[in-house]
Amino acid sequence: METIGVITNDETGVFQQAIIKGAWVTADTKPCAIEVFSGSRAAPAPNAADGWLVIANAATPEWLARTQEAGRPITLVSHALPGLPAVVFDNRQGMLELVKHVAVQCGRRKLVLVRGAAGQYDTEQRATAFTDALMRYSVSAAGTINGEFAPDKAAAALEAFLAEGHDFDAVVASDYMMALAVIDTLKRKKRRVPQDVSVVGFGDGPEARRGKLTTVAADVEELGRRAAKQLVHQMNGAKVKGVTTLSVKLIERNTSYDDPPDVELRKEKTPKFTKKR
Repeated sequence: METIGVITNDETGVFQQAIIKGAWVTADTKPCAIEVFSGSRAAPAPNAADGWLVIANAATPEWLARTQEAGRPITLVSHALPGLPAVVFDNRQGMLELVKHVAVQCGRRKLVLVRGAAGQYDTEQRATAFTDALMRYSVSAAGTINGEFAPDKAAAALEAFLAEGHDFDAVVASDYMMALAVIDTLKRKKRRVPQDVSVVGFGDGPEARRGKLTTVAADVEELGRRAAKQLVHQMNGAKVKGVTTLSVKLIERNTSYDDPPDVELRKEKTPKFTKKR
């Protein structure tokens, strides 16, 4: 039986677990095995698996080069580099949708971005798209905080930001788990969500649905399924090139404004709370 190797910085993370779960769906139909190599383990030998899924930037350029030289196929997941096939989300579309929602539908004007981990593909793409969206919708940045895709770090960074006295009325988080941590922090600090601050996040999952979080829905399990399917094609001898981009969709819930209106009436209705000018 052939083996798919998965390299990740943290196999316990919600995002990473969803990707691996999706990859298993594809692996079960092959059938083939999956072995996960996380940041706690030494870099595997290229021939330790028949093909490799690399989540984000978990593998060094040197390892990627050695693996290519060894003839082992690679698919990057939520990451892209020249010369390697990849499967990613449409980060630009997602951030434009989030900023448009809080600026146009919610009437917010002072937005805070919660960034992901420095240097990661998703982090940089979403940050660039956020800046472009501010200009497109004529709203301003009230600041940026570094959450590093870790809810506890996002919460601590927001507490420090609040203590410095910054004025803002919306938070756009680079992932939904950080957005949920932001909401908990704001509520502890007696800031009402969404009446005082609108909060939205990138991606969707059971936690976001339970928290009624407004998001752009990005199916992480589908990301894993598609990446594993692409890798299996390579393992079967197919030549795969370029970046496969998965679209996302805005899902309106109650953390951005009260009682989201029906789609048909969205442009006519306004939020129940009064925007402070």
